[in-house]
Amino acid sequence: DFSRITCIHDTSFVIVINFLQAFCAKKSSKIYGMDFNNTHLSLLSLAKSINEESKDIIITVPSVYLSLTPLIENLGIKNLKNKALISCGEPLNYKLALKIFNKKPKSFLNLYGSTELASWVLCLDVLEFLENCEKASPILPTGIPIKGMNLELGENNELLVNSDCVFKGYLNNNNNNIYTEIKSQIFFRTGDQFSIIDDLYYCKGRLNNAIKLGGRFINPIILESELKSSFDFLNVLVISDQKKLILKVFLFCSQKQIDLLTKEVIKSKIYEKISKKINIKIKFISEKPKCLRSGKIDRKFYGNIDL
Repeated sequence: DFSRITCIHDTSFVIVINFLQAFCAKKSSKIYGMDFNNTHLSLLSLAKSINEESKDIIITVPSVYLSLTPLIENLGIKNLKNKALISCGEPLNYKLALKIFNKKPKSFLNLYGSTELASWVLCLDVLEFLENCEKASPILPTGIPIKGMNLELGENNELLVNSDCVFKGYLNNNNNNIYTEIKSQIFFRTGDQFSIIDDLYYCKGRLNNAIKLGGRFINPIILESELKSSFDFLNVLVISDQKKLILKVFLFCSQKQIDLLTKEVIKSKIYEKISKKINIKIKFISEKPKCLRSGKIDRKFYGNIDL
């Protein structure tokens, strides 16, 4: 139930597919195009949309919601009663979810999907989950399978998905590393590692993003989300230097947090998750991170910085 869609993402970004589906659901839909040359103007446009009374559907990644929350506070927005919110594309951490929950949106879903098979595969009703859970993990689950989704956990707990939407494969490609067959059914290999706890699916991150340092696998995306949740940083970037066996950690935070926190406190938290043999280099940054047009942090730019 919505009357307006606001999309601030680059139109080459996969998330746009989901906006097009919502757009096609209403015959009266019209597109108003704007050319944004920087991400800050996009965020201001989204904040303006949220400040208005219209019934909006907003689909974006947690890092955008995180950047948006200070703007919402500055505008004095007390609730999001007319807004249908969808979070996807990145792990959703508990503290960010709770901040949005307290603004009382009309609905709030955490969704997981992949373009090769279906836009959405797993869904968590965040409002219902937070109302009923006594103690949530630092990263929220991706939820339960949507109707019509047949899921299996393959080797290394990789999520495999079969549904009416799964492609049969790519032309002129053997597809062995993309699809697998189970009982005469074609399953798409998502490349994501999952666990199931109390019937809820938890994403552990990309299998090919996991790096091995000091004899132990580390998933930078998951570690970033856990640090965001534990310390309420504006953003976190974890990059591995395989040659020097160093884990570089960039913490984007306020000057107040820089004054209060020490690198040793951060290291202690990280060492709860990884081997203490790994050398960690930490840099506090009070400026906003350099981002790509998609709104995500430019990992290549920070990867070239020597700490």
